[in-house]
Amino acid sequence: VYDKKSGKLVDQLDMSIPAGPTVLESDAIIILEGRADVLNLLRCGIKNTVAVEGTKVPEIVAELSRKKNTTVFVDGDRGGDLILQELLQVADIDCVAFSPRGRSVEDMTRKEIIKSLRNKVPADVIRAQIAKKQPISDLVFEITAPEDAGDAEVLEEPAPLPAEKPEPQEPISSVEGHA
Repeated sequence: VYDKKSGKLVDQLDMSIPAGPTVLESDAIIILEGRADVLNLLRCGIKNTVAVEGTKVPEIVAELSRKKNTTVFVDGDRGGDLILQELLQVADIDCVAFSPRGRSVEDMTRKEIIKSLRNKVPADVIRAQIAKKQPISDLVFEITAPEDAGDAEVLEEPAPLPAEKPEPQEPISSVEGHA
């Protein structure tokens, strides 16, 4: 049951879980790490979200994942890895999206969130990487869309280190030579 006043799902054991208002009606859901992630996606207009709040996945989240098309959206850090591994064991996950390196989902802009969700990876690709005993957050995922196949390809090259922030430039107040 969704409690509109608290903005949480309440299961039969009276455990309340942070969730968006359309998580029960939607045919697809996005599972997030925590309450702040749900609030940030709500600010961006994404309302079909639910949070697990730790590595112990609530039964209601696992049950929802079996009934709906499910994307997990986690931070690309160790905590995100642990939550993702647990979800892959107890829930029916279809796709996985990661925040950019050095960013958490709760701090992302709308543009970054949409871009990350569009670049989601099929869960089978993640399962294959786990089977190889490779750390998930150390991989760079790139979706390639060949015309004849919709498979994802995983590139195992480390991401480039972020460049230092350039010095801010003065704004151009006028264009010379144009009237």
